[in-house]
Amino acid sequence: GGMMRAGIPAHRLPKGVLQQDIDDILALGVVLKTNSPVRDPLKLLEQGYDAVCLATGISSRDHSLGIQGEGAEGVLSAATFLRKVNLGEPIQVGRRVAVVGGGITALDAAAVARRLGAEEVHLALDRPRGELPAYHWEMAAVESEGIRLHEHIAAARILTADGKVTGVELARTGKGMTVDERGRRRPKLEPGTEFTLPVDTVIATVGQQSDLTFLDPVYDDLTGDSQT
Repeated sequence: GGMMRAGIPAHRLPKGVLQQDIDDILALGVVLKTNSPVRDPLKLLEQGYDAVCLATGISSRDHSLGIQGEGAEGVLSAATFLRKVNLGEPIQVGRRVAVVGGGITALDAAAVARRLGAEEVHLALDRPRGELPAYHWEMAAVESEGIRLHEHIAAARILTADGKVTGVELARTGKGMTVDERGRRRPKLEPGTEFTLPVDTVIATVGQQSDLTFLDPVYDDLTGDSQT
């Protein structure tokens, strides 16, 4: 099931439905081999296969927020957060949660945090909701659960004490974009618009990378960053 099993919460994709799809595929005659790592796809061709499709998807190589404090305890990537929840690993989010980012993953993370008992969940969107890659009914659904959406807002820094998150400083996004050290475009923050939200957990949804480091070094040209 890959990311569908570990990355999509059960309230959006019930595990029984996913398992039925997998069973239907296997019933067609597809052979499933688990615990069979592949380091050199070319060797599969030498073994008689006509083609090899790399479908490893998105893994845990998350992009960085690139702001002060993101290494503190209580800062999680959305992928890590959702994976822990889906795999039944213990995780505590506290009473107040801020989700930084936009799109379906941000909505999922916010909804799951609410289901884990967070009394306040704030979703900081760096653009208007009409520009997000989500349907309007999906936005309405999370708002109906009491999740607060803040449009044109981005994280400026994460506030900490003794290595733990205590809050997040947010600011309004203005016109134009900046380019960080990795060449990624980020919205500009308007000076003087900063405000602070006291939170126990910050969940970042700023894109992930395909992790192809399991391949032999000969495939290094395939391991470049690709944001999704």
